[in-house]
Amino acid sequence: MVQFQFEFQPSIKSVNIEEDENGVFLGGSSGNSSLITEPSWCYRLWPASIIVSQFMEKKTELVRNSKIVLEMGAGTGLCSLVASRLGAETVIATDLKKSIPLLYRNCLKNNYGGLFYKLEHPDEERTEESVCRCADGHILQPFTTSSDEYCCNVCESEIDQDCYSCRECNFDCCLNCVQIVANRQLNLLPTWYSALLSAYCIDVATIGEDGGNEVELKSSVIVQQLDWTSEGDAAAVVATMVPRLASPAREDNNVPIEMMIVASDVSYNPSAVIAFLACVDRLTAQLAARMAEMLPPITVSASLLLAHHERSTVTTKLLQEEIPTCRVGHRCY
Repeated sequence: MVQFQFEFQPSIKSVNIEEDENGVFLGGSSGNSSLITEPSWCYRLWPASIIVSQFMEKKTELVRNSKIVLEMGAGTGLCSLVASRLGAETVIATDLKKSIPLLYRNCLKNNYGGLFYKLEHPDEERTEESVCRCADGHILQPFTTSSDEYCCNVCESEIDQDCYSCRECNFDCCLNCVQIVANRQLNLLPTWYSALLSAYCIDVATIGEDGGNEVELKSSVIVQQLDWTSEGDAAAVVATMVPRLASPAREDNNVPIEMMIVASDVSYNPSAVIAFLACVDRLTAQLAARMAEMLPPITVSASLLLAHHERSTVTTKLLQEEIPTCRVGHRCY
């Protein structure tokens, strides 16, 4: 593994992100597995994240003037860490459940504690690190493959026949990786997988429905789960933002409080564009309603900074058509 170092000029501050020679925590994508590609998305450092980070460095005032910087689809967390280093008061880094362990570990490596959801599957007990799990946290079970087209989702080696698997999530683990986990040699595993296993056996802080306590309010980087299709996840993120936007009390509540939503390479296909913008609207609508209940009411002005990696003209055209209807002001690159 090598260290990715993002430097800020002229301050010469840096953020370190671990990656392999292919730029992937997973170790690359061999392409000969029906499973291996999708789990690697959230562990890759995408070029768009670097572009957004460089833009924020040039426009530091946008970051510092924002009471909250919310990153959606944070992945490795580079943009969130950069925003915090540039002086953002509070940064909330969000992504799917499977992304949270590595995202949280990168925050710890860069001296940010933050908040962290307990990643418990509803039907599972928290276990020791010696138990293999899929990316969504299900405990793997012995499985015999029916063909030679299976690859290990952890190390990408070909699976001959016997392995451990989660058929619900199409996640397979070779016997060699299973033995490494059984021996608790997590340092021999890819960073994302050792972080995932550790997340299911350590005690970590959890955000409550009331938005957190006094200790949590002091966190500069908050790591939180956000599935764009989940009403509950959106409500929980809003509950985290409300006390931070409302504190401390201000003399003039007629001046809107600034916040910025940051996203990079989340508009990778038409379905993602629709889901992402719908989630942005859901978050801002819920936030506006909560802040209007304050005495006196508080107005929040939200802006969106989005880096789009064009993979198809259809997706780009849809984004151009849909983003003007979004509730927030926006910059799109």
